[in-house]
Amino acid sequence: MFLPRLVWHRTERFIMARTGTLRLISHNSRDSLQKQILTLIGTKASLNDDEKLKIRKYWSDMAEHAKNRRKQKGSLVGNSILPQVDIEDFGRFVNRTKGSSMTTRGLYRRECLYQCRENLNLVNRVVSQVSSTTHHAPLTSGLDTMHWCVDDAFTTGDIVMAADLFLLYYRLYPDGNNLDETYASKIVSALAYPNPLRDHVHIVKFLQMNLLFERKMGNGIRLDRFQLETLSNKALGLSGEAPQLCKAVVNKLMNINCTSTAELKLRDDQVLLAYRSIDESYRKGNVASVYSTWNKIKEHYVSISAHDSRIIYKVFKICTHNRAYRSVCNKMVWQLTPEYYCNNPLILPAIIDFITKKNSLTMAKELMQNINRYTLPENHHIVWLNKKCLSSLLRMHLKFNDSNGVDRVLKQITTNFRTLSQENYQAILIHLFKTQNLDHIAKAIKLLDTIPPKQAILAYGSIINELIDWKLASKVKFTDNLMALINELLMKAHDFDPEHRNSLWNVVSSLYIKKLCHYKKQNGKFVGNAGENIDLAKLLYLNASKKDKIHWTKSNSNPFIISTPCDVKLKVNNQNRFVILRNIALSALQMDKLDIFLWACAELYQNGMTVDELKLDWNIILKHQIRNSEFKTYKEIVQDIKKHGVSSIKRYLK
Repeated sequence: MFLPRLVWHRTERFIMARTGTLRLISHNSRDSLQKQILTLIGTKASLNDDEKLKIRKYWSDMAEHAKNRRKQKGSLVGNSILPQVDIEDFGRFVNRTKGSSMTTRGLYRRECLYQCRENLNLVNRVVSQVSSTTHHAPLTSGLDTMHWCVDDAFTTGDIVMAADLFLLYYRLYPDGNNLDETYASKIVSALAYPNPLRDHVHIVKFLQMNLLFERKMGNGIRLDRFQLETLSNKALGLSGEAPQLCKAVVNKLMNINCTSTAELKLRDDQVLLAYRSIDESYRKGNVASVYSTWNKIKEHYVSISAHDSRIIYKVFKICTHNRAYRSVCNKMVWQLTPEYYCNNPLILPAIIDFITKKNSLTMAKELMQNINRYTLPENHHIVWLNKKCLSSLLRMHLKFNDSNGVDRVLKQITTNFRTLSQENYQAILIHLFKTQNLDHIAKAIKLLDTIPPKQAILAYGSIINELIDWKLASKVKFTDNLMALINELLMKAHDFDPEHRNSLWNVVSSLYIKKLCHYKKQNGKFVGNAGENIDLAKLLYLNASKKDKIHWTKSNSNPFIISTPCDVKLKVNNQNRFVILRNIALSALQMDKLDIFLWACAELYQNGMTVDELKLDWNIILKHQIRNSEFKTYKEIVQDIKKHGVSSIKRYLK
């Protein structure tokens, strides 16, 4: 399983000592590691860091012994310390130190797993010594022992250890084809629960458990609806600090099996196929395809809440970010009950973001009332321990200038997460810029100087977008130093990301094309080089699309200052291709450059848009009557376009 090196490094700090450190321990010691640990058990009232590292090195050695045992079919018992220690001494040591030491808790649980196949009597003696339950039924199998170890870890809040013990059991005893799905589900539920400071570790453990199931069972862990939604939301909350980890888990969750409970109705093949289509179109930014596919299946169930919440989330997200399609979100908000979305960690932030984009104070007030009224007490963490939800609430309170709400959310963020995320900084900075108040802009620039590029880079794209909009709108009082500020931001971003792998460079390329395609009319005539700029936009797109053949590997750091526009190098990929082509096509259509319009439509077609989707997209963009119509079915959409569609689109796209 691929996981970024950084993620593993961060995870190891919580789970185990660094391997390099472990290797240094006890190599200079004459006594064996086991003897040193036996001495600790007999004499120590508490463990220091070096002693904990010795125990963890012992675990590492036991893992090697387990590998060799599988190859040579030997016994693990002889390498374990448990048969060599007085059980009463061991029990006293554990009871003295387990309250303050996770290492101790890991020691006795692991020892039980090492012995559970060959010496259950010894395991039961240990359990009787260390268990907090006075009358515990004797363990009768290795599986019983694993269950006890996991349950015992839950009693002390050792969630990551519970997952490690489950994984250890099946590494020690890989015979048999079946895995304990019930206990796996129990552990996944615990991992899914929000834990702001350890979310990334929990996600890594989920991926490791899922990989075990894929290897042993052929499929990943089956998840119920709550697990799916909370894990998805937890993963999305890591998009800023661990984007590759976020991507890895979201990709897994999109294709993972769901348990067929009453709340998750079995999907028929047609709906599942539609879900896959929506997912693929969402990744490409093909909003017309998402819209048309959703309209084909939304009435499949009595309530749209019966649909997979991951799909509802994607429809909300892509339609929110495309102004012409926001009526879809508006309708969905009224179709979903507050009881549903206020207790859904995936959908609630999406609805908050939509209301913020829609700029509806009435809807915002009603939403906050619903959150207070309908969020179940046991789901309170969905709102207040949820990074994604708090970020969305922060944007909403900023949008409506609710200073008390902003303070309240910032307090929750700093209490639970200790620091602001990229999204939080982005929300604050763009709010200051959008006020178009010079004092606020000065504050934003001053704040930018204090934020490391790693935390600020997400905001750079939004700020540059705002500045470009000002320039295109000819807001003179803001234009004097616009290019200097844009250049400063892009140079900082380039220093931080010299290979241009961050999504910021997708945004920069899209904004350059947006600026290039912008035109003005005066006395019914186009001003400047509008027509030539559209031709140039096409050329730059083509160059970027075949960059592997023309010997350049990355985009310009700042295309806005390149003196020879035809030499500009842009970054074009599946994340910004549709945005760029739609911008070129729209400007070409409005300037009657039919050849460029048809070329752009052909490119969109080559990249996955059908002719029907192209017709739908242009009619929704160009005609408010179609954009604001209340369609019930996809058939009604088609009929309305035939009857009221834009005449030029009917002629050009047949």
